[in-house]
Amino acid sequence: MAPKSRSKRVAIVTGAGNGIGEGITKRLAKDGWQVVAADLNSPRKVAGIHPVRCDVRQEADLKELVAATRKNLGRIDAIVSNAGVGEGGLIALTHSLAISMGPEVRVNCISPGWIDVSGKKLKKADHAQHPAGRVGVPEDIAAAAAFLLSAEAGFITGAEFVIDGGMTRKMIYVE
Repeated sequence: MAPKSRSKRVAIVTGAGNGIGEGITKRLAKDGWQVVAADLNSPRKVAGIHPVRCDVRQEADLKELVAATRKNLGRIDAIVSNAGVGEGGLIALTHSLAISMGPEVRVNCISPGWIDVSGKKLKKADHAQHPAGRVGVPEDIAAAAAFLLSAEAGFITGAEFVIDGGMTRKMIYVE
C-alpha cells in the first residue's frame, strides 16, 4: 500500500474480495473514500482501493492492517467488518460498542437476507417471494453501509438494520 493523499476519508472493509464486501468497497470508493480492501485473497486494485491480504482470524494480521493503514493513509475513519464475526455475536457486540465508544464512534450492524452473489439467473419465484419483488444484490447492502457512514446518519448508533427485501416479516418461503 503506497502512501496517498491524506485528505480523503479512509475506510477498512474486511471480506472485500467478493460479494457484499466487494460491493461495499466499490461503493465507498465511488463516493470518494480511500478504501483498504482486506481479504484472504487480495482484492483487485482499482482507483481509490488499496488491496491488502489479511486473515481477520489472526490478531497479528489485524494489527498490521490497522498499523499499515494509519502509516500509509494517515487515518482510519470507518471499519466495515464484513468478515469474521458470527451473526448472534455481532448484534450484542454492536450494542456494547455503541454504548462504550459513543459519542466519538457510532456502531451499527447490517443483517442481510438473501443477497445474490452467484451471478446465476434466478427463477421468477425466487424474486416473487420477496415483498420487495426481487432478491437482493450487493449494491443494496453497499448503499445502506454508505448511508450509515454518512453525516446524515449521525444520530444512528447501536442499531441493527435487517435488509432482506421484507422476508423476515413474511416468514413464508417458497421451496
